[in-house]
Amino acid sequence: MSINLQISRPLQTLNPQIIDANQEETLIFCAQFLLHGLNNNNPDERTKFSKTLRRLEPKAVILSENNMDCSCNGCMDSGWSFLKRWSPVVISGLDELGHQREGERGEEDDGR
Repeated sequence: MSINLQISRPLQTLNPQIIDANQEETLIFCAQFLLHGLNNNNPDERTKFSKTLRRLEPKAVILSENNMDCSCNGCMDSGWSFLKRWSPVVISGLDELGHQREGERGEEDDGR
């Protein structure tokens, strides 16, 4: 069994022939922590990346991403995006961490 852990070519120039993949092998591409660093404006780097991956004809693609939000200037960062999704909590008198804000009282359970 032979495992090639390094391919020193730009991703855009790779294809199954360059990788020398055959039907008996399984190509799995791990794009760990990559998506949030790709721009989604014109030209859309995320689309280019996915098309390049498809050309390689992998049997599997592993995407492990803590933050899949785009980090380009035109998009919100993950912190703001998270807060926006949790705005009902913030509006209810809780801070971003879920703690009661000082000077604000939430509804209290009166035992009914």
